[in-house]
Amino acid sequence: MSRALYAFAFALALCLALPLGGCYGPTLPLPPPTALVSAPDAMGVVELSGEALPDAYVLALNLDTDGGVIGRADPTGRYTMRVSAEVGNTIEVWQMTSMDGGQHRTVIVPAP
Repeated sequence: MSRALYAFAFALALCLALPLGGCYGPTLPLPPPTALVSAPDAMGVVELSGEALPDAYVLALNLDTDGGVIGRADPTGRYTMRVSAEVGNTIEVWQMTSMDGGQHRTVIVPAP
C-alpha cells in the first residue's frame, strides 16, 4: 500500500471511531431543583417550593427526622410540597426523571 492510502485509511478509521467515544462517556447528573423553605407553622410543617424539570419527581428528605415527601413538578417545572420540620432541620431536595436521579440541594429550616 502506498503512503497516501495508509494515511487515508487511518483518517477514515479515526473519523468512524470518534463519534463512538461519546456513547461511552458518563452522562451529567440532573441539576438540583431550586428550593425555598418556609418557617414551620403551628403544626410543625414547612412548605418547600421551587422549580425543577417539567413533570419531574421532586423528593425532599428531612435528614434530622428521616421523614420525607415525594411530589411532582407541574408541566412548567413548578412544585410545592409540605414536610414536617423544626427550625434548624436540614432538608435535602432532589429531582428524578424516569430513573435518572439528580444532584441534591440542602436547605436549612429558618426561624419564623
